[in-house]
Amino acid sequence: MKAKSFVTVLKWLWIAAVIIATAFYLIKNWDSMRLFLSSVSLGSLLAASVLLLIGKLLLVILSKWSLQSEGFTFGFSTLFQIVALSQLGKYIPGGVWHFLGRINMYKEQEVSLKKSTRALIIENVWLLSGAVAVGLAFGLLSPQVLTMLAQIGLQTSRNVGLVLAAAITALWFGALMLFDRLYRLRVKKMDTQRVLRVILLQIITWICLSGSFTLLWPQFKLENIPLAICVYSLSWSVGYVAIFAPGGIGIREGMLTWLLSGVMAPSQALALSTVHRFLYIIVEIFMGLTSLSLLFLARLKYHKVNSEDDSSLSN
Repeated sequence: MKAKSFVTVLKWLWIAAVIIATAFYLIKNWDSMRLFLSSVSLGSLLAASVLLLIGKLLLVILSKWSLQSEGFTFGFSTLFQIVALSQLGKYIPGGVWHFLGRINMYKEQEVSLKKSTRALIIENVWLLSGAVAVGLAFGLLSPQVLTMLAQIGLQTSRNVGLVLAAAITALWFGALMLFDRLYRLRVKKMDTQRVLRVILLQIITWICLSGSFTLLWPQFKLENIPLAICVYSLSWSVGYVAIFAPGGIGIREGMLTWLLSGVMAPSQALALSTVHRFLYIIVEIFMGLTSLSLLFLARLKYHKVNSEDDSSLSN
């Protein structure tokens, strides 16, 4: 009983540490964000937040599918609570706390260490390959990227860009099929439908996450969407693998500033990426608080049912 109470205390301390760390980041960068926020309409901020939330919810589905590949089926609400809480751990220095938090929560759902580790590996292969492939493919569909390629001597037409984007998607599909076969050696048949579902889900996810970034641009244009998907997806992937930077903070923003230097001033690109990070953290905190609320309500319901059962037995 004491050990269980100790673990519960550690969980709450972990959550408190995450909230303090994210709050420190927001306060430290508030001045630069405040100036840029004044140039962005409230409607754009709300729309960007909604797209971010949709993208994050789609990633919960990705987690659900990775667990299904290991033989575990979770309800969306249960997995949302696990993902929403564990993802906040990436803001704690160390780069592994969100993974350890997820494994611990999977363990509470009777998923073995081996199975949870395999599920996380599958999920991250899907996630990172999706970010890179979608980013490269949409970059070749972007007029700005084609113009920049022409400036360095790589003359590429829109049709050629479309063919290359299709080729990248085909290579992505082939790589995922190979991974599916090699990682599941005991399974004789590759799951083509699952791979196609993962690809479609990833494309929609990165359109939503990158679309939220595009909505914050001072002059929103539809032609900016492919470029935004390209630079955001690639910058996110670099920040994600930079485990020395909690949550990729600073790395993602630096990459975004560098990749956007050809289409806007560096100071404007930095402010844009910082404001989007601000929204990103707010959405993740909102998801975490929603998860805690659901857990609290579930415990209230559990205690209420137990109380009613005890009273009925005593009568």
